[in-house]
Amino acid sequence: MYISLPIKHMNFASTVTQKKVVLATDAAFWLGKMGSHQRILAIASALKNYCDLQIFFFGSIGQQRRLEIKEAGFANMVVSYKDFDEHLKPEEAGLPKLSSFADIQGLKKRRYDAFYTTFAQYISISKPDVVLIEYIYLAYLQDAIPSNCLKLIDTHDVMCFREYRFYQHKMLNAISISVSYQEEQFVLNHFDGVIAIQKYEYEILRKMLPNKVLLLCPHSVTHKSQYQKSHAIKNIGFIGSDNEANRSGLDWFIKQVWPIVKQLNLNLYIFGKVGDKLQNLCDGDQSITNMSDKLDQAEIYSLVDCMVNPVFVGGGLKIKTLEALAYAKPIISSYEGSVGIDNQDKNGIIVAHNRLEFIEGIIKLVVQPNLAAELIQQGKNTIEEQFSATQCYQPLLDLISYC
Repeated sequence: MYISLPIKHMNFASTVTQKKVVLATDAAFWLGKMGSHQRILAIASALKNYCDLQIFFFGSIGQQRRLEIKEAGFANMVVSYKDFDEHLKPEEAGLPKLSSFADIQGLKKRRYDAFYTTFAQYISISKPDVVLIEYIYLAYLQDAIPSNCLKLIDTHDVMCFREYRFYQHKMLNAISISVSYQEEQFVLNHFDGVIAIQKYEYEILRKMLPNKVLLLCPHSVTHKSQYQKSHAIKNIGFIGSDNEANRSGLDWFIKQVWPIVKQLNLNLYIFGKVGDKLQNLCDGDQSITNMSDKLDQAEIYSLVDCMVNPVFVGGGLKIKTLEALAYAKPIISSYEGSVGIDNQDKNGIIVAHNRLEFIEGIIKLVVQPNLAAELIQQGKNTIEEQFSATQCYQPLLDLISYC
């Protein structure tokens, strides 16, 4: 069922503020260097405004990280699992014993007894009203959550569907998490609520989990009109972490599209770790520059005039596409890169299905400055109408307020 509860007759802010929410993650999300981290950052930013939010982080927090966390706006909210006894035997301390839940072969390499033991200690002390687990590979933590606490999981991707797509494209090395349809169904059914990141995957989950509370909470972004420069296209950008989907898409673009369009006196800037694995291609072409992950988002989008997303396989919602729209940049994307963004043809994205359409899209942007202006305005409308924080996370906040 889709959740969106009416709140106009209640004091929403005061009601939700009373709720203690724990978000569990192993991602250094405050850095925002990957799409999955940006997703957690956006949800946490929304929750902290309405709830008593604490984040249980499965990693160490030294002085540098404390400064980064503070700068991101989460001072005194992030707790390290290192602050608890990793070697404690939970059953001897009156805590839930080590979990055997979700003991699935495809999830084992990201399963740690120390994570469970420390999390169980923390939950017994903090006594939250709600626990939100970030991603299925941490689902085994649910055994440490008491029955009187609302248990939620954010999927980000429907993993069995994502795995199938990678198999289709023979990208076996890209499969870091492997679960069957039945395994994923079993795991998700043990939560009180399941969060989907986009409509298509929401529909998949609705069929997979017909009796489960499902929340459609897309990733939220804010439009930043100050990054709109002139409508002339000179510098093109691609941003991505080092995974096979990004590498394959970028490699294809550099070999199949760039030799044609670079003749328009264009530059290609590659941001993120993906460029490090394609350094040989960058070294062989003066018009391509690998910037790695040295710049923050503001610096990246100040440098480029438009973005491309030639990724042809994956799952979830392509956050790099949303970010381009949010930073007032036109974008040429594969169909896969536009999935989950409504109002096709008027959402600020030029969707290219093949080599020729990518080439044509870039040429049009270069020779038609008015097209860039039109796409930027469409992108602004898309962000404001579909991806504001209020719209994206209202179902989650509604559910928390009623738990």
